[in-house]
Amino acid sequence: MKNKVGELLKEARVKQGWPRGELIYRLRKSGISLTESSLFRYELGKSSPSARILGGLCKVLGLRLMFPINGEIKESENERLV
Repeated sequence: MKNKVGELLKEARVKQGWPRGELIYRLRKSGISLTESSLFRYELGKSSPSARILGGLCKVLGLRLMFPINGEIKESENERLV
């Protein structure tokens, strides 16, 4: 089974034109510490971020977090829903 959240996070990061290190830097500026290897595992679907980290990732990437997470992307006034 594919990890839709990881795919969406990677897609949003790549769309911004950021390498993983840039996303890590921006997360740290917002008060969230994350290693590049953890981000890599999230994107591959090998592990899942905590709610706090997922919220930070969505904020930095300009995504809006919706519960329950259904793995679909919807466009709404330039905001993407996870």
